[in-house]
Amino acid sequence: MKTIDETIHSLHFRFLPSYAQYLLDQNLDAFIQIQFEVGTQLDVPLLRAFKNLGAEETREIGLKNNTEFLSYLASNKAEEFILLAIDQWISNALPIVDKHEVIPEDISMIVFMRKKAFLQLLPSYCTDPEQMIQIIAEIDYFLARLTSATTDTYIKLLQDKIAHHTHFIEKVSSTSPSAIYVFDLLEQKLVFTNDKFKDIFSVLMGESSKLDINFFDAFIHPDHVQEVKSYFKKLQNIPDKETGTYKYCIKSKEGNYRWVRSYDSVFKRTEEGKVQQIIGAIIDVNKEKTVSDELRRREEQLTEAQALAHMGSWSWNIETGEVLWSDEMYRIYQLDSNTALSYDRLMNFNHPEDRELVQLKLTETLETKNSTEFQNRIELKDGTIKYIHATAEVRVNREGQVVEMLGTVQDITERQELLNHLKRNESLYRQAEELANLGNWIWDLKNNTVEWTDQLYKIYGLEPQSEKITIDRFLSLVHPDDRPYIRESITENMKLDYVDRNFRIITPQGIIKTLRSIAQTQRNGNGQLLNIFGTEQDITEQQSLIEQLRQSESLYKQAQALARIGNWSIDLTNNEVKWSEELYNIYELDKGQELSVEKWFDYLHPEDKESVSHYWQECLAQKHPYDKVHRVILPSGKVKTLHRKGEFVFDSNGTAIKLIGTTQDITDQFLIQQELKEKQTFIQKITDATPALITSYNVATDQYEFVNEGLYKLLGYDPKEAIGQGSIFFTQLIHPDDALELIQKTMAALEDANRHPDDNQIAEYAYRIRHKNGQYRWINTYATVFDRNSNGQVERILRISLDITEHAIAREKIEEQELFIKQVADASPTILYLFDTTTNTFSYINHEVYYVLGFTPEEILEMGAEAITALYHPEDLHLLPERRQSEKKFQHTNSMMQYECRLRSKTGEWCWMVVREVVFKRNDANRPVQVLGAALDISKRKEMERSLLQNTYQLQQSNASLEEFAYVASHDLKEPLRKISTFGDRLVNTQQDRLSDDGKIYLKKIIDASQRMQTMINDLLSISMITGNHSFQPYSLQAIVEEVKQTLEYKVEKENAIIDATGLPEANIIPSQFRQLFQNLLSNSLKFTREGVQPHIQITWAYIRPEELNHIQINKANQYLKLEFSDNGIGFEDEYAGKIFQIFQRLHGRSEYEGTGIGLAICKKIVEHHGGAIYAHGHPDHGAVFTILLPA
Repeated sequence: MKTIDETIHSLHFRFLPSYAQYLLDQNLDAFIQIQFEVGTQLDVPLLRAFKNLGAEETREIGLKNNTEFLSYLASNKAEEFILLAIDQWISNALPIVDKHEVIPEDISMIVFMRKKAFLQLLPSYCTDPEQMIQIIAEIDYFLARLTSATTDTYIKLLQDKIAHHTHFIEKVSSTSPSAIYVFDLLEQKLVFTNDKFKDIFSVLMGESSKLDINFFDAFIHPDHVQEVKSYFKKLQNIPDKETGTYKYCIKSKEGNYRWVRSYDSVFKRTEEGKVQQIIGAIIDVNKEKTVSDELRRREEQLTEAQALAHMGSWSWNIETGEVLWSDEMYRIYQLDSNTALSYDRLMNFNHPEDRELVQLKLTETLETKNSTEFQNRIELKDGTIKYIHATAEVRVNREGQVVEMLGTVQDITERQELLNHLKRNESLYRQAEELANLGNWIWDLKNNTVEWTDQLYKIYGLEPQSEKITIDRFLSLVHPDDRPYIRESITENMKLDYVDRNFRIITPQGIIKTLRSIAQTQRNGNGQLLNIFGTEQDITEQQSLIEQLRQSESLYKQAQALARIGNWSIDLTNNEVKWSEELYNIYELDKGQELSVEKWFDYLHPEDKESVSHYWQECLAQKHPYDKVHRVILPSGKVKTLHRKGEFVFDSNGTAIKLIGTTQDITDQFLIQQELKEKQTFIQKITDATPALITSYNVATDQYEFVNEGLYKLLGYDPKEAIGQGSIFFTQLIHPDDALELIQKTMAALEDANRHPDDNQIAEYAYRIRHKNGQYRWINTYATVFDRNSNGQVERILRISLDITEHAIAREKIEEQELFIKQVADASPTILYLFDTTTNTFSYINHEVYYVLGFTPEEILEMGAEAITALYHPEDLHLLPERRQSEKKFQHTNSMMQYECRLRSKTGEWCWMVVREVVFKRNDANRPVQVLGAALDISKRKEMERSLLQNTYQLQQSNASLEEFAYVASHDLKEPLRKISTFGDRLVNTQQDRLSDDGKIYLKKIIDASQRMQTMINDLLSISMITGNHSFQPYSLQAIVEEVKQTLEYKVEKENAIIDATGLPEANIIPSQFRQLFQNLLSNSLKFTREGVQPHIQITWAYIRPEELNHIQINKANQYLKLEFSDNGIGFEDEYAGKIFQIFQRLHGRSEYEGTGIGLAICKKIVEHHGGAIYAHGHPDHGAVFTILLPA
């Protein structure tokens, strides 16, 4: 492309200056008015900015500009005027409008306005045709030069703008933590990626552009490949302005898999509206995923630790009354996790004797605000008593008021019961990235030795530290053409303190590389040179790109040189066409070639012919100027974009007889405009697709020049608010606690960037900022220098901000849980420890070991690998899993091992411990590397077990003796009773007539008493024999009922009783005892009947679940058989429900109802022998219900 100076060179006119002076002196207002009218008629885009101005202000601007314009022409300084106008445009000194608001239509239309004014006023200046032709020719020549110069300037401004956008894109790409790419869905390949994409996918930029859809198979985790491909297929139907997202795993440089999240939106569509290309941003969320997994693992460890230690946590909000429990709390209290909780309800669980103590401790904590701990008993729904060790502390607000109480509860029932029996009887780490292809060196001049880092060896194609480097060895690797230059540089380096140079090397493999070397000197206090040190970077790829860019720019400038304007005219009466020489050049035709309107139209692009023809007819019909952009196809097949402008000449009848105008080749500027549009679209798509807030901040103006939609997505604000208000917009949203520190860090980073112009480091800040909904969100901002002014000072800053709220919350929760776990361990009355299987040592043990074994935790840890043999009994070592002294291993991933072993105390005594261990951490091979254990001292329990075993044996001997005694005693008692009964009967049969009335009464009482005694002895004998019988067998209860009904047939008929019992199930019983049980219960109902009421006895049954039992002491089973015997007899008061099952207990005298008072006691003994329970309910004059519960 020609320079502006070449375009306007030698603008010297003969006739135009005088005409310009005439217009300046006599027709200035008319000259201005004609231009204004033509501009209004053409609707010149540039003049629209003047619509908001008043008429006087508009006239002043027009007067000033045209006076200046005509003055330069009158002085024959057209060349200087064009240079002035171009300079004002480039320096943005145009009135009202910005330099980038000027479009190609403005250039051609304003030239046309001025030409129209020149031609319309020309007859008033002269009437000599020859002079008029000369003036018109000079006007055309001047305006053509002006058009060419302004067009070149417009193209240059477009190039500058493209360069600015390109710089912006590069800055966004290099600063953004996202991997940005454009993927063509139709061709199934990547068409653009940034450097971060290379880092994430471990591929070279040159290779990534060639990758097709199959690159998923190489980089994405096999489990995610099909899902990601399906996701890309779904993107074919994604609407505009909508962002899709997906999370998956990719392979890192080291071969490991990392989690990333992709955000994608439409970048380009085909003419049919089909999605052709998508733009996406990939963010490394591995840290977030790691934190999330760590949080989940911590929660699992916390739950596991609580379960292992039988310890739960709780909190009570004083203001709202809300009570929160951990899962272990629900297990300790044997409640469902959905159970509604309240302070009063929980207090009711405390044992009545301990409630005063608990209330006193909690009240003391609330008043003193000091933590407390205590032990108490709780009574569960089923009557179970548990012992707990509780801690409590409070949290206060800023005013010092208690707002929450929280603490822990540990189930110490097992330990406490042993004591009672004894009395009666976390890592997050950050990794820094090393700059690729960068190595360091130092040259010790005194010893003439050179040291290289490993990376520098690799750059030179050598194995790291494989050989000693000398200056001669270094020079042997330098490209022969560059060695003289490097030798001079070494000499220069000894004189200068800083040298920056580029040179080439040839590696032993024959590869030519371009390196950038920065060297600095180190001198002593006398200025004597000691060392030269520096850094070398492989810039081969960058240098190649620079050379390609230079070649592209050269080709681009040559293409721009083809842009020019040609004149033409069409005689509509005979279709004669005339072209200027430039127009032949534009169409690439030989000058003088025969032309016609039809042939001219044949050059039109097929897609534009119809619209051009229609527009041509419209201009003719409405008699307005022709102004249209269209495409042509040249004979060579080349497609050009042309801007054709023309004006019709009409005869006296209003018939168009001629069309004259110009055609400008705007192919290059059209392509540039398209490129600029695509760049702008690309920037917008990148920023909108990235789940981040991206801003460009001008330090000098304190204004934001660019804010993307991320502001709305992350914080809910319109980006226009930030652009309109400047830095104050964000300052007022930052959390007060973070504002001062953030401002200080930002200012320090800015000062550092200004002090080091060549170091564009990325600053990083984390802080809280207020969302539009009032909540604060955690933001992580990456900031870097976008560009600098002519003095090297920072002018604009590019910032990219990510929402890390979830990450911050998760990290805070992990810290809280780590503190809680430590407190749990310190408060636990159980020895808790962490064992490292790789070193065979304890890596952690809590303070409880001191109270149990007498060793401090520090003493145990100092024992190292000797702790196992020093503490554990030799006979128990084989029980220990994952120890070097044992072959025992964990068989399953989540298995828990429990064993009992002996540990040596500091005094040398052996303590029995019950130990539970689980795998806490595994390596990549799934082998345990850390074992978490809990050990409880059971020495006292072991002593008591021995005592209980001895007592049990003695009790069994005693029970056997008692049963034998009862049997013998009852058997021996029967003999005198039989004699009393026998001789009593004889007296009745032989001596009754001889006895007096009193004697007969006394004799009858003796016989009755002996019979009652006989019955009582039989019943006592039955009771003593019950527990000795273990002949359990499956037997039909329905059969038992039928057998008993036959036995009681006489009583049933006598009382006219009804007994309903059908379908009773089979049960595991002792049949003989159940016959006695059923007979006693039915006899009881037949005995206690109401006078005048037919006895009705019902036997019903059902299976019930354990949770349906209410405070019933019974053997544990999966389900229970419930039998109910109900009658409509005399009933009884419920207060006697427990008394009636006691031996020899009666509610009525013998004179009212017969019996010994042992029958129901026998029933109770039989049911309990079967592991069940029996109870009764009664209601006077309504009857009684006897209920039997048996394990089924």
